[in-house]
Amino acid sequence: MIKKIFPVLLCFCFAAYGFSPHITNQTRNQYKSREVVVIAENGSAKLPIIISENADNVVKESANELAFYLEKITGAKFEIKTNQSGSGIFLGTISEFPTISASEGLKIYDIFDGKEAYAIRTENKSIKLLGATSMGASYAAGRFLELIGCRFFFQSPVWTVVPKVSKITFNINETDRPEVLSRYLGYPLSTSFEKDDPDAGKLLRDWWRHNRVGKSLKTSVGHCWPEIIRHFKSEFNAHPEYLAMVDGKRRGNQLCVSNPEVVNLAIKYVRDYFDKHPDADMIGVGPDDGGGYCGCPECSKKWQNPGDMAFYLANEVAKALQESHPGKMVGIYAYNWHCDPPRFNLEPNVYVELTTALLLNTKYGFDELLKLWPEKCKYFGLYDYWAVYDWIRDRLPSGRTGNTRYVAEKLPYYMKYGICNLSAESGNSWGSQGLGYYLAVRVLWNSKTDVEALKNDFYEKAFGPAQVPMKRYYERIDLGNKPLTGPTFYRLCISDLEEAEKLAKNNPDVLARIEQLKQYHVFLYFYRKTYDQKELTKEERKNWALEMLKWNYRIRNTYMTFWSFFADQTTKKLSDEFNKPSWWWWKMHSEKKENEIPYRIKDSVTAEETNKWLEIAKKEYGEPISFKEINFSKKLVSPIWEGSTVKPGSLLFMSQGGFDIALASSQGEPLQLTIVHGTIYKNFPDGKYTLSDNSGKIIIENRVPYGENKISLNVPSAGVYIMKYDDFAAGCQLIPSDKTKTAFILSKGESFKVYNHNYLYFYVPKGTKEICFYALRSWPIGICQPDGIWVGEDKPIYHHPRSIKADGSYQKISVPEGMDGKIWSCVDFLSGSFYFFNIPNILFVRPSDVIVPEDVAKKDGLKF
Repeated sequence: MIKKIFPVLLCFCFAAYGFSPHITNQTRNQYKSREVVVIAENGSAKLPIIISENADNVVKESANELAFYLEKITGAKFEIKTNQSGSGIFLGTISEFPTISASEGLKIYDIFDGKEAYAIRTENKSIKLLGATSMGASYAAGRFLELIGCRFFFQSPVWTVVPKVSKITFNINETDRPEVLSRYLGYPLSTSFEKDDPDAGKLLRDWWRHNRVGKSLKTSVGHCWPEIIRHFKSEFNAHPEYLAMVDGKRRGNQLCVSNPEVVNLAIKYVRDYFDKHPDADMIGVGPDDGGGYCGCPECSKKWQNPGDMAFYLANEVAKALQESHPGKMVGIYAYNWHCDPPRFNLEPNVYVELTTALLLNTKYGFDELLKLWPEKCKYFGLYDYWAVYDWIRDRLPSGRTGNTRYVAEKLPYYMKYGICNLSAESGNSWGSQGLGYYLAVRVLWNSKTDVEALKNDFYEKAFGPAQVPMKRYYERIDLGNKPLTGPTFYRLCISDLEEAEKLAKNNPDVLARIEQLKQYHVFLYFYRKTYDQKELTKEERKNWALEMLKWNYRIRNTYMTFWSFFADQTTKKLSDEFNKPSWWWWKMHSEKKENEIPYRIKDSVTAEETNKWLEIAKKEYGEPISFKEINFSKKLVSPIWEGSTVKPGSLLFMSQGGFDIALASSQGEPLQLTIVHGTIYKNFPDGKYTLSDNSGKIIIENRVPYGENKISLNVPSAGVYIMKYDDFAAGCQLIPSDKTKTAFILSKGESFKVYNHNYLYFYVPKGTKEICFYALRSWPIGICQPDGIWVGEDKPIYHHPRSIKADGSYQKISVPEGMDGKIWSCVDFLSGSFYFFNIPNILFVRPSDVIVPEDVAKKDGLKF
């Protein structure tokens, strides 16, 4: 009955420097045993669960859980015994139940590598669920349940899958350990808000254990310098020269690191910490957040930048620890003012944690830092931003883990450089992030995880007869598939859920999961009414905000939304905006006025309520338009076109984020343009561009420094070339040359990060009867036919006499007779997302700068 899933792949390729996990055929394997052990049959348990009389609470809890789920699966009662001889399901550490076949695989290397290792053995008419530690043993129990069909997809018990069978047999041997020593989903994600609420913290910890989320190495990278100052307050009061010199004065929360007494105080602080916390692995020794570093003559002479100063102190403390507390480590962030590696190597007990965003004051981009840092330190990790509440606000789609392509491609890419830890800032947002979380923690355990196989297993196990529409639903909301969000998107999502509900009508477990997602979509509807519909009055928005508050409170125990942060942050902002003090949950709670909170409704949401609101939402979202999307040739050409011209030098396009442009060389002459880099931030990394030919081959790549850069690019031949420019959020300007045809390329589901009020132009192929498109931005857009007639409602705005809504709906506009095969114009295609479904997604900067797909040019008889 055991279906082999999540195959153990024995293809090991790790960093040549930095941390390398001890992954071998001994420590990672899976194979069938010669024995087949019967676990239960016809309601009767054939084996007891056996633990050591010295078992700790972790193992005891795992044993109780194992008995619970085995009974749910088989209907049989399983006894838990201690130090029992004979056959059984043995659960514990390798030291409690010595097993020759598992001993090599459960060895711990370099103090930390292997603390979470587990082994499952089928031998001597027994099953052994073993760990190098009790944590590893608990993973063995969870993995065993997985192998016999259980799944623990999301935090809510509704998403736990337990098969029902009368007989279980087992014959698997498996050994494994994580490639990334520590995997952490940030924040205490779960809080219970009412006395009758489920223990949300326990549910989260259970999910972590079931999905092998843990810490072999307990990292700590906090801002330590202010703590040192507070800890030695009298010393710093007596010696102000210990503080950083800023603008000629000793002040702030940074240290004067060139002073040897300051170094000694830092060493003493860290040694005192480990004396008091002998079980800790690490202590953070980083500077205070922000600036204010010492600029005294001695510090300025010793270190060229704040980073070298911070890492020097970390190194000195680490050296001292090697003598007094061998095996103990210090940790420090690499971000903000100290992103870049120092000129010197770091001690082997220094851990550096690089952030994947917010990299300020650096001359490198993230990818370069990812490669450089492991050359300077052994223990290196990342602080990633999976689902930061302030950034995603429980929207759909959102978050890095809302993108399964990010999970499948980026996480293994990071792991290639030897990361030993990944701390992910996350929220309890399972409606938008659930599948991504489930996949991501598996990839961090094993970089060779087959993500597509895991996804298909999720669709099959979680949704059974409804797996087809639910697969469509999850693929639709996946940011990796570049969804076009807006009313049409949400309408299609609801249709997927309703179709799935019909197919699962006889499966209450599946219906419960679909119902939670439907409830989440009602929340999304209220959220859009509260925040996105600009035409509503403040009073109308206030009414919708109250509906959102009531609904989100009532679905808090589904964990579809991150109620903890919503209750803290969002309720406060709404309370302030609408002058409703009783809306701020935490304030009312702290003042013991919970009964005055107007949305504190104890009744759970009913299916009837959910369906009522979804019907209202569907009506507002509208019926999706029908259209056939056309995929054009990727090869671009620049046909000869007699069109109007624009005064040379009059065009300028601003951006933050960069742009993709097509540049045409008609006779092999150099491509010309001007890029002004750093228009918003001067201290960000240089910009970077690649130039590719029509086959996609990169022929030039280079950096763009701060300031105005006139660029001339020699190309091998005439043709159209694609430039991709990344300004690393520093801000930039593009000034097209009047000597080079230039056009922007729109990408499906991606923001058009260009800010301009210039006209742009596009070609409508011959035979086109209607233009099907998507537009999402804060204000309407304008589209003008070749005859000068503006399309859209008679609602004039600044740049055009008529306007077309840009609310994210899929739309159609008719192409009048004689208007096809010509150049149309548009305006206010800026700072938003735009996409044509049936005409080329290329916007020319001038009407004469025509660049089109080769197949369109050939079909329409355009000469090129």
